[in-house]
Amino acid sequence: MRGCRSLSNSAPELDGLDELLGAGEQVMFDLDAVRERRREKKGYATPAEARSFLQMSRRLNLRHDAPPTDNPIARAYFQVSI
Repeated sequence: MRGCRSLSNSAPELDGLDELLGAGEQVMFDLDAVRERRREKKGYATPAEARSFLQMSRRLNLRHDAPPTDNPIARAYFQVSI
Protein backbone atom coordinates (compact mmCIF):
# COMPACT_ATOMS: atom_id res chain seq x y z
CA MET A 1 0.00 0.00 0.00
CA ARG A 2 2.83 2.39 0.81
CA GLY A 3 4.30 1.82 -2.66
CA CYS A 4 1.00 2.59 -4.36
CA ARG A 5 0.50 5.64 -2.19
CA SER A 6 3.96 7.03 -2.95
CA LEU A 7 3.36 6.56 -6.69
CA SER A 8 -0.07 8.20 -6.60
CA ASN A 9 0.72 10.94 -4.08
CA SER A 10 0.99 13.76 -6.57
CA ALA A 11 -0.55 17.20 -6.85
CA PRO A 12 -4.23 17.54 -5.94
CA GLU A 13 -6.79 17.00 -8.67
CA LEU A 14 -8.01 20.14 -10.42
CA ASP A 15 -11.65 19.35 -9.67
CA GLY A 16 -10.98 18.90 -5.94
CA LEU A 17 -12.32 15.34 -5.91
CA ASP A 18 -9.28 13.91 -4.20
CA GLU A 19 -9.44 13.49 -0.47
CA LEU A 20 -6.45 11.33 0.30
CA LEU A 21 -5.37 10.91 3.88
CA GLY A 22 -1.93 12.02 4.93
CA ALA A 23 0.58 9.33 5.95
CA GLY A 24 -0.17 9.72 9.67
CA GLU A 25 -3.91 9.80 9.11
CA GLN A 26 -3.70 6.67 6.95
CA VAL A 27 -1.82 4.81 9.69
CA MET A 28 -4.49 5.77 12.23
CA PHE A 29 -7.26 4.72 9.83
CA ASP A 30 -5.59 1.34 9.27
CA LEU A 31 -5.15 0.81 13.02
CA ASP A 32 -8.80 1.66 13.63
CA ALA A 33 -9.90 -0.79 10.93
CA VAL A 34 -7.79 -3.61 12.38
CA ARG A 35 -9.08 -2.89 15.90
CA GLU A 36 -12.71 -2.90 14.68
CA ARG A 37 -12.26 -6.25 12.91
CA ARG A 38 -10.62 -7.76 16.01
CA ARG A 39 -13.38 -6.52 18.30
CA GLU A 40 -16.10 -7.60 15.85
CA LYS A 41 -14.70 -11.17 15.91
CA LYS A 42 -15.10 -11.11 19.71
CA GLY A 43 -18.78 -10.18 19.36
CA TYR A 44 -18.63 -6.43 19.86
CA ALA A 45 -20.65 -4.13 17.63
CA THR A 46 -18.68 -1.71 15.51
CA PRO A 47 -19.13 1.99 16.30
CA ALA A 48 -21.16 2.43 13.10
CA GLU A 49 -23.46 -0.48 14.01
CA ALA A 50 -23.90 0.86 17.54
CA ARG A 51 -24.77 4.34 16.25
CA SER A 52 -27.31 2.91 13.82
CA PHE A 53 -28.88 0.70 16.47
CA LEU A 54 -29.18 3.58 18.95
CA GLN A 55 -30.57 5.92 16.32
CA MET A 56 -33.24 3.37 15.35
CA SER A 57 -34.08 2.67 18.99
CA ARG A 58 -34.64 6.38 19.66
CA ARG A 59 -37.31 6.42 16.95
CA LEU A 60 -39.16 3.45 18.46
CA ASN A 61 -42.61 4.40 19.73
CA LEU A 62 -43.97 1.91 22.26
CA ARG A 63 -47.32 3.69 22.64
CA HIS A 64 -48.81 2.01 19.55
CA ASP A 65 -50.83 -1.19 19.82
CA ALA A 66 -48.93 -2.79 16.93
CA PRO A 67 -45.61 -4.44 17.74
CA PRO A 68 -42.51 -2.56 16.62
CA THR A 69 -41.08 -3.38 13.23
CA ASP A 70 -38.10 -5.68 12.98
CA ASN A 71 -34.73 -4.05 13.55
CA PRO A 72 -32.39 -5.27 10.77
CA ILE A 73 -29.26 -4.31 12.70
CA ALA A 74 -30.28 -6.27 15.79
CA ARG A 75 -31.35 -9.22 13.64
CA ALA A 76 -28.01 -9.30 11.79
CA TYR A 77 -26.07 -9.03 15.06
CA PHE A 78 -27.90 -11.92 16.67
CA GLN A 79 -27.62 -14.11 13.57
CA VAL A 80 -23.84 -13.70 13.59
CA SER A 81 -23.31 -14.00 17.34
CA ILE A 82 -25.50 -17.07 17.94
